[in-house]
Amino acid sequence: MELENHPKIRPIKMKELVEFFKHVGVKSKCTACDNGVFAINVAPDVDGEGSVVRLWISNSAEVMENGTLNPTTQLYPTIYTICTNCGFVRHFSPSRVAGWLREREAEQEAGK
Repeated sequence: MELENHPKIRPIKMKELVEFFKHVGVKSKCTACDNGVFAINVAPDVDGEGSVVRLWISNSAEVMENGTLNPTTQLYPTIYTICTNCGFVRHFSPSRVAGWLREREAEQEAGK
């Protein structure tokens, strides 16, 4: 299933993710090796800016004969960062980021 077609996932831009990380105090160093550089995979979207949300497929994924995933496969939306030194992967919940973005947008609207 393509991310753009998933009914419950809001695309999150890199800029929004960085703002969220700063707001909640995400550590900028890898917890495994203290490296300070992370890679974030960005998916192209309609406006070309890209979304940082990915679908994490459960271990029980079943690929059907036509090469697509079985519709009953569990898909978990995730945002992940990968340490460029040791490869340690950190996962973040897109729903938490999207919730914070909604709260911020509501505060900005109320402040107008």
